[in-house]
Formats: sequence, C-alpha cells, structure tokens
Amino acid sequence: MTWTFHPFEIALCGYSGSGKTTLAERLIAHLAPGLRVGYAKHSSHDFSIDHPGKDTDRARVAGALRVFISNDRATALTTSEAPDFVQRRTMFDDCDCVLVEGWKRSPLPRIMVRDAAGAILGEPVDPKSGPLLAWTGPDAERPADLPEGVPYLQRDDVAGLAGVITRYFETRVHATPLYGLVLAGRSEEHTSELQSPY
Repeated sequence: MTWTFHPFEIALCGYSGSGKTTLAERLIAHLAPGLRVGYAKHSSHDFSIDHPGKDTDRARVAGALRVFISNDRATALTTSEAPDFVQRRTMFDDCDCVLVEGWKRSPLPRIMVRDAAGAILGEPVDPKSGPLLAWTGPDAERPADLPEGVPYLQRDDVAGLAGVITRYFETRVHATPLYGLVLAGRSEEHTSELQSPY
C-alpha cells in the first residue's frame, strides 16, 4: 500500500467546519495512553506556527530555509518548501501511528467526517482515494443519505471510532508477514573506538 507519512496512518476527511480537528484531538487523547501518535494536517491556505515579531518568525522572514526551535520539553521545525518524499516518510519514524487531517484525495485509508448539511456527499469520488473505513457526523442515527456498506458512528463515539482505527491497524499487521529479523549491536570493548573525537 502507498503511504504518505507512515505505514500505519488514517486520514480524517471532511469539509471545513465539519469537526475534523476536534475529532482528531479527541482521538489522539484516546489513543495516546497506549500508542505514540503522530498528527499531520494538510492546510489549503498559508499558515504560520509562530507569531509575527518572534525570533523564529523573524528568521523565516529574513529568508531562512528551515527554522528550528527547541527546549527541554518540545521541538518545532518550519520549512519554506514542501517536504520531499524521504522527509515525509522519516519525520514520524518514532510514532506507532499517524492521524492525518485532510488529504482526502490521497490513497490513505479514510474516516469521512460529515457536516450537518451533508455537503461532503456532493464531492465526486476519486478512484485513487484510499479505502473508506467509516462515516462519522453529528447525527445520533445514521443519516438516510449516506451510501450503504460502510459503518456510521456518531462523532462523539470516540471509543468506537478509535476501535475502527485500531482494528484496521491490526488487520494490516496480520496481513504483513514477518520473514526475518536482524538484531544488531556492539560489545562494550569496542565502544571507545566508535566514539567521536569532538
């Protein structure tokens, strides 16, 4: 399967205002006690993660290609160009899974977030889109206009939606055979030879 960020990823897709970000936040909080969860968002407009006038913004405006900030608790990196294929596939290496907000025209497996008006149903189906795992939305009961064959869960059923995600990941694990395992290391007597002189 083609993936954008990580072998285990799910996209939350829907129109602006449908509740994708709130749902992502709630799913992360539900999954994070047992998994290292990454989050990636696709934005269709310009954005900045820092306030104008702050040091990192000043460096970016001055022309820095990449701006990195770090302290004992967190790290942030901005770039003035889209990450390439390799960067995208390595930035979440230490995560167990990634929740992706947006990218509805990608091959990622998706949970579609329906707004109250059902506007997303007017979107033409892209044949290159990934598998549709579930629909979710504000209605307590399944809306009559949803196509059959894919489960519907109410947007507040975070445990149920997390179950859809984890079952999909388990299916992927069982479908991917392990043909071999290589364990590597070094003995204590050779570590001094490998240490940097700097």
